[in-house]
Amino acid sequence: MGVHTLSAGIEDRGAPADIWLMVTLNRAIALALVVAAALAVWRVALPAERHAANDAGDAAVALLDNRTDARFAVAQVNLQTQLQATGSYAGTAMPDGAVLVRADSSTYCVQVGPPGTVSHLAGPGGGTASTGPC
Repeated sequence: MGVHTLSAGIEDRGAPADIWLMVTLNRAIALALVVAAALAVWRVALPAERHAANDAGDAAVALLDNRTDARFAVAQVNLQTQLQATGSYAGTAMPDGAVLVRADSSTYCVQVGPPGTVSHLAGPGGGTASTGPC
C-alpha cells in the first residue's frame, strides 16, 4: 500500500477497503491477545480453585470427626456413670447419633455414623475409636 501523490499535492493513502481490512486485522490480533491472556490467567487460577475445594472437603471431614469424638467422649462418661450406679454398662443413655450396640457388666461397644464414616469404640479401656461397625 503505497502513497501516491496526485495533482496539486493531494496524497492518496489507499482505497477505503484497504483501511477497513487493516482495522479488522488489528482488532483480530487484539482479540487473540485478550483470549490468550484470559486462558493464561485461567490456567494459573485453576489449581488454586481445586486446592480450595479440597480444603473445604477436608474441613467438612474434620468437622464430622470432631462431632464423632465428642459423641464418644459423652458416651464414655455416661458408660462410667452407669457402671458405677448399676454395676453394668447395659442400659446406658447415649448422646444423639451414638448407639450402644452391646453392653454387659464387663464390656461395651458404641457405634457412631453415618453421616460420615461409621466408627466404633469398644471398651472399657478402648480409648480410641476404630473405623467400621461394632
